[in-house]
Amino acid sequence: MMYRGVSWLSLSAGVVAIASGAVDVTGVWRGSATDPQGDTHPVVLTLKVDGDSVRGTVLGPPPEGTVYPVVQGRMRGDTLLFTISYAPPDDPADVQPIAFSAVVSGNRMVGTATIPNGDVYGLALARDSAAAPGADLRRSDPANLPLSRSAQSERTSAPRSP
Repeated sequence: MMYRGVSWLSLSAGVVAIASGAVDVTGVWRGSATDPQGDTHPVVLTLKVDGDSVRGTVLGPPPEGTVYPVVQGRMRGDTLLFTISYAPPDDPADVQPIAFSAVVSGNRMVGTATIPNGDVYGLALARDSAAAPGADLRRSDPANLPLSRSAQSERTSAPRSP
């Protein structure tokens, strides 16, 4: 009888883990975004799961070398969803949301980035093996990279905690 109870408990725990969508996207993901014209652009995501949300940054859209904070990041099963606030280099006051959606399978993710005019970019990224869950991410911390203008204004206008 005790063996049956232990088996049921183990099975229940496994079902709860599967149902909760326990996909861990923590780490650095490198790959590319392919625009509607077929040109590819490098993309680097640095992500960390924080409870029910996903935090991190995107190094990708021009100007090259600009870091955009992940906004409203979350996992739905094996699907990563988030937005960034993008300001075009030629009109920094025109802040626009770019919506990301990607299906994660092991150390790979494939998905799309949709910009406000409706253009859809294809995404294909792989997790850096050195930045897999549990790895030391300090090496790949983008904290010293330049922030987008919209992110700079968010950071300077955000209330500071004591």
